[in-house]
Amino acid sequence: LFRVFLHENLADETLSFLEAVEQFKAMKDAKAKRKFVESFFEDYQPYLNIGAKALKKVKEAIQASDPDSSIFDQAVKEVEQMLENDQFPRFKRSNLYMHYLEQLTSHSIALTWKNGINQLLCHQVGKHYFRLFLQRIRCEEKLRFLEAASEFSLMDATTKALVYRGTQIFKQFILEGADEEVFLPFEVRNLIQEKLMQGRVDANLFEEAIRYVATILKNDAYIRFLQSDEYRDLLARLK
Repeated sequence: LFRVFLHENLADETLSFLEAVEQFKAMKDAKAKRKFVESFFEDYQPYLNIGAKALKKVKEAIQASDPDSSIFDQAVKEVEQMLENDQFPRFKRSNLYMHYLEQLTSHSIALTWKNGINQLLCHQVGKHYFRLFLQRIRCEEKLRFLEAASEFSLMDATTKALVYRGTQIFKQFILEGADEEVFLPFEVRNLIQEKLMQGRVDANLFEEAIRYVATILKNDAYIRFLQSDEYRDLLARLK
């Protein structure tokens, strides 16, 4: 399924490259290994975002009579990092993946989402359709803020790093006039801003804001979602 996603996004060469390197490492014939190294620059290099250091090591191996199996280690590391940090997160948010998960979701599971917003948000398919509903009623920023602030609360980082990330979240969601501004009471907004300015930041920086926004979602958007076409249509499709 991930390969299909990569193909649709014109990036399947990344996975093909990783598989080809595994085959290269299993090669015993020196001539075949040299041929593979030479073909790399035509078959894979134009499609991969690989740093100069990794490319240099591969270029140097062209002159070797029997290229060492480790010459692609740096390139593999960079490609795997790109897949992990970019392509795979995008895959998990894709319609392709959500459609697959939807097929694995039973009608009875979807009914449990009525038991509380936490059960809804803990299920990827439920959260996906709730997000679509929020987009339609133009308040997705509340969910996006909860996601960002919740991730922040789990950070194990220095105060400097917390201030940096906290400031990013503040500017994106809390600062007056922000593109994705989430309404907060003045005292909650002001306290967060003061702590950021004074460098008095810990993992609980957004605790009150999270509680406030979560309550709004629970008492309004969540109830409306349970009565929405998005939820009713999904229940009708599930077995």
